[in-house]
Amino acid sequence: MTEDYGEEVYNLLSKIVGLKFKSQINGSGIRLEKLFEMKNLVTGEEFFCLKTNKRAIEFNSPKEC
Repeated sequence: MTEDYGEEVYNLLSKIVGLKFKSQINGSGIRLEKLFEMKNLVTGEEFFCLKTNKRAIEFNSPKEC
Protein backbone atom coordinates (compact mmCIF):
# COMPACT_ATOMS: atom_id res chain seq x y z
CA MET A 1 0.00 0.00 0.00
CA THR A 2 1.36 3.42 -0.96
CA GLU A 3 1.39 6.09 1.73
CA ASP A 4 -0.71 9.15 0.89
CA TYR A 5 1.61 12.17 1.18
CA GLY A 6 -0.79 14.61 -0.46
CA GLU A 7 0.10 14.25 -4.12
CA GLU A 8 -2.28 16.96 -5.35
CA VAL A 9 -0.84 19.51 -2.90
CA TYR A 10 2.69 18.31 -3.75
CA ASN A 11 2.12 18.93 -7.47
CA LEU A 12 0.95 22.51 -6.85
CA LEU A 13 3.76 23.17 -4.37
CA SER A 14 6.46 21.89 -6.71
CA LYS A 15 5.15 24.20 -9.47
CA ILE A 16 5.31 27.21 -7.12
CA VAL A 17 8.78 26.58 -5.68
CA GLY A 18 10.28 24.91 -8.76
CA LEU A 19 11.63 21.89 -6.84
CA LYS A 20 10.95 18.19 -7.21
CA PHE A 21 11.19 16.28 -3.92
CA LYS A 22 8.66 13.45 -4.31
CA SER A 23 11.17 10.69 -3.56
CA GLN A 24 12.23 12.42 -0.32
CA ILE A 25 8.70 12.98 0.98
CA ASN A 26 7.13 9.68 -0.08
CA GLY A 27 7.29 7.31 2.90
CA SER A 28 8.59 10.02 5.27
CA GLY A 29 5.39 10.33 7.32
CA ILE A 30 4.95 13.93 6.16
CA ARG A 31 1.50 14.64 4.77
CA LEU A 32 0.91 17.75 2.68
CA GLU A 33 -2.66 18.58 3.65
CA LYS A 34 -3.61 22.00 2.27
CA LEU A 35 -2.06 24.87 0.32
CA PHE A 36 -3.43 28.40 0.54
CA GLU A 37 -2.64 31.59 -1.35
CA MET A 38 -3.00 34.34 1.25
CA LYS A 39 -3.11 38.13 1.24
CA ASN A 40 -2.62 40.45 4.21
CA LEU A 41 -5.46 42.93 3.75
CA VAL A 42 -3.65 45.62 5.75
CA THR A 43 -0.25 45.55 4.00
CA GLY A 44 -1.21 43.93 0.69
CA GLU A 45 1.56 41.34 1.15
CA GLU A 46 0.82 38.06 -0.64
CA PHE A 47 2.20 34.72 0.51
CA PHE A 48 1.45 31.01 0.64
CA CYS A 49 0.50 28.88 3.62
CA LEU A 50 1.18 25.13 3.56
CA LYS A 51 -0.53 22.90 6.14
CA THR A 52 1.31 19.71 6.88
CA ASN A 53 0.77 17.28 9.76
CA LYS A 54 -1.34 19.89 11.62
CA ARG A 55 1.39 22.55 11.28
CA ALA A 56 1.50 25.63 9.08
CA ILE A 57 4.44 26.94 7.05
CA GLU A 58 4.23 30.39 5.47
CA PHE A 59 6.45 31.33 2.52
CA ASN A 60 6.69 33.85 -0.31
CA SER A 61 6.82 32.92 -3.96
CA PRO A 62 10.43 32.46 -5.15
CA LYS A 63 9.67 35.15 -7.76
CA GLU A 64 9.12 37.68 -4.96
CA CYS A 65 12.33 36.87 -3.06
